This record gives sequence, C-alpha cells and structure tokens, in this order.
Amino acid sequence: MQPKEDLDQLWPRIAAAFLRPPARPTPVQTEAFVAKVMARLDEPAGGGAALLRWLTPAVSFALAASVGFMLLPAADRSEPAEALLLMSRPDSGVARLTALPGPPSADEVLALTLED
Repeated sequence: MQPKEDLDQLWPRIAAAFLRPPARPTPVQTEAFVAKVMARLDEPAGGGAALLRWLTPAVSFALAASVGFMLLPAADRSEPAEALLLMSRPDSGVARLTALPGPPSADEVLALTLED
C-alpha cells in the first residue's frame, strides 16, 4: 500500500484526467444536432390538429355521460328507514313531533318559511 502523501499528490492528476469538463461543441456540431432533432418532428407544435385530437374524445365522453344520465329512469322517492319505523306507530309521540302531516311544500323544503 502506498503512503498517504503519495496518494495526495496523485489525486490531482487522476481528477484532471477523469473529471475534466467536456469540450464545447463547435457551431457545426450544434447545427447538425438541431437539424437532426427538427427532422424527427412530424408536425409543427401548437397546431389545430393537436387540439382536435384531445378535444374530440373529451367532448364525446361528456356528451355520452350527459345523455346517459338523462335517460336513466327517475328513482321512486322512498322514505328513510327511520321514518318508516316511526310511521309504524303513528300514535306515538315521537311520530307526531317528527313527521309532517302531509307532503312538504316547496318553501318548507327550501327552508324559506319563517318560524313563529
């Protein structure tokens, strides 16, 4: 094994050989790189075809979802289980306090009525 002093003197030479920055490309090399990249591009960026390619499936899906929800049959309004249990004994005090005597009006549903 080599002494530590020898390794300390050897390290700058190793670092200079392996860790040197790459040489800057010449203008000819940069132009050749740009030409190769531009040749691989098929269509210009930001064209209307790119927007149409993504917009068509999105609009189609939105239209299909809208039509599907419009064609769904309306669900019958059902009472919650708690109300049905309370209505099994209409003479109980809890049923009289919680249940309305008839169907609620639009103002009662929207809470637009003023309380006394």
